[in-house]
Amino acid sequence: MAISFPRSPTHLAQTAWDLQRFSGGRFLLGLGSQVRAHVERRFGAAFEHPVDRMADQVRAIHALFRCWADGTALRHDGPYWKLDLMPPLFRPVPLDGPPPPVLVAAVGPRMTAMATELADGVILHPFTTSAHLHDTTMRAVHDGLAAAGRARRSFTVIAGAMVALGADGPQQRASFEAARGQK
Repeated sequence: MAISFPRSPTHLAQTAWDLQRFSGGRFLLGLGSQVRAHVERRFGAAFEHPVDRMADQVRAIHALFRCWADGTALRHDGPYWKLDLMPPLFRPVPLDGPPPPVLVAAVGPRMTAMATELADGVILHPFTTSAHLHDTTMRAVHDGLAAAGRARRSFTVIAGAMVALGADGPQQRASFEAARGQK
């Protein structure tokens, strides 16, 4: 998963396109917003309106993929990115199959709703309980897909987990505390 806001949609799309080609069509582009402090203070990038910014970035990446796959003119005029120049010299080598799916990391209900509307899937945060996953997150995914008129079978949901291991009690506690620090 790439921290997306410090990167341009064109850089993300070009890298994803190349990795899709090199992997034989097995690449998934995961985009995450990260948290404000990291985006602004570690990367020096803008963070305002993260859901709207991510939506615009997903739309821009899809516009680039259409341009490269179909040869159509590049036309994306969003609130954060405006893209309308793609000379033939800068079009990547065609893919043998479809462009890579675009997945969005989502924790809250607004980002989840946006992902179900625009993205090909969602990547869930590993810090969650099974009750929250089933009662809140998956309900939001199903509701969002229904509102967008999309089928669940065409939408990827990736749920990760963090594991804390140790050979004995002290190592297990140290590993657990290290995992807790990964917020």
